[in-house]
Amino acid sequence: MNGYIYYPGCSLKGNSRSYEESILPTFREVGLPLQELEDWNCCGATAYFSVDDTMAAAVSGRNLALAEKAGKDIIAPCAGCFLTLKKSNKFLTSRHPQALKVMQNLKDSGCEYRGSVEVSIPSRS
Repeated sequence: MNGYIYYPGCSLKGNSRSYEESILPTFREVGLPLQELEDWNCCGATAYFSVDDTMAAAVSGRNLALAEKAGKDIIAPCAGCFLTLKKSNKFLTSRHPQALKVMQNLKDSGCEYRGSVEVSIPSRS
């Protein structure tokens, strides 16, 4: 992958807006401007995995597919989004029969995912 794409998730567009307002200029300042993932959807951090793991992976998988299409790894500052995307990515690349089914469904809907995206959280190096 070539660089990072920014996944804000619902929190950074809502009640944690101040975090987004600080992280974007910070990344710009250090020479890593972040482009927001186009047409992202909620990752379902709080509800989906407690109800249906396969559905949760499909919902998050769409975001992973969008990032892969853009040719970038994902930075997810929200801890909940990070965990959900990371778990979905691990599941979808596991070759589990349900994961393969989700991958096929994503492909059929025009959001093919091959598993090449790395999910990261901003951290100090």
